[in-house]
Amino acid sequence: MDGFATNGWALGAPPPYLTALAEGVEAIVRLSATETEAIALDIANGNTASAWALLKPRIAAKTENHALWQLAYELLTLDGSAEALEQLSEHYAATFGELAPFALTAADTAQTHSERRSWIRWPAELNAQNAHDFVTHWPNSPTLHFDLSDVHTIASEAAAELTQALAETLRAGKRLRWRGLDNGILVLLSPNTLLHTPEEIQLLLLWLSAAKREEEAEALALEYALRFDSTPPDWCFDRVANQSADEPETTQPALETDTATDHLVVLPAQMTDHHVTVLLKRIGDAAVTGDLPLNCQARRLQTWPFRSLARFGHLIRRQVTPRLSSTAQPVLRLLHAPLWLQLVVALAGLAPFVQFVDNNASTSR
Repeated sequence: MDGFATNGWALGAPPPYLTALAEGVEAIVRLSATETEAIALDIANGNTASAWALLKPRIAAKTENHALWQLAYELLTLDGSAEALEQLSEHYAATFGELAPFALTAADTAQTHSERRSWIRWPAELNAQNAHDFVTHWPNSPTLHFDLSDVHTIASEAAAELTQALAETLRAGKRLRWRGLDNGILVLLSPNTLLHTPEEIQLLLLWLSAAKREEEAEALALEYALRFDSTPPDWCFDRVANQSADEPETTQPALETDTATDHLVVLPAQMTDHHVTVLLKRIGDAAVTGDLPLNCQARRLQTWPFRSLARFGHLIRRQVTPRLSSTAQPVLRLLHAPLWLQLVVALAGLAPFVQFVDNNASTSR
């Protein structure tokens, strides 16, 4: 996951009273939210299964609520399913007799398939044959996003196929991003798995390294050296190219040139309290220099939990608005924001502080 640099800030958990306040706000909002808003809340919180359960029957029934079609598009974009997106566009065209407004959006054409996070789900049971078939169908992308959530068993022969393909991928300068790491590690550490071969241990080392479980990785590397009279290959410990998608990275935020400002802050795929703290500092600095609203690119954003947004709004009111000439002055200008974010920002009471520019969709349609 992408993140902001902390610039030396000590970033801790939000105070308990603020967390409780945000939870209470979310509970109240959910009671009064419309169906469209409820779906947007689920997407913001990362509850994609719940959001799709609400959306699918509405799309199948050819709903005339255009916002639901846009939310369906954004939800399918998270999974990077080009075929599903194409089917949705065709279904929209057949329903309304016109090209889907999301079929050729600027955000869609500007993003590569890999940037839309095409998660590659590993099969539940991996054996020699299906592992070979599986690795031959990996896309030729600079970053491969793997999901281990469904894995139940990995045969020794499958581990050999997988580690060879993963090693070649890393040696080619590509990157690996993982989710469901805990499940994959648990499968290899289960009592039924004896880890007979070097490849099985190499695969486990790769996952432990990505999950930042250094002590376990060091112990396993020592066991590997004793058993096979050699050290594990270096690619097992590439902590730059091989990372968990569940952990915020601490890289510098991307800066782009924009017509309205010299710098454009690029929001990460998953916003966390860590990122909110740094974003608040940037807003505070911009308030001092008179450079508000702060310009942010929201095209890559996939989740921003409602409770985090509610805390964000509370802190803006307490820390930023006292410095402003108008308490309703916008402090953020979000470019290419998804529709779900536009809806959830309004629900969180942040509308007076946020401007949306070049939106992916209009909430007024």
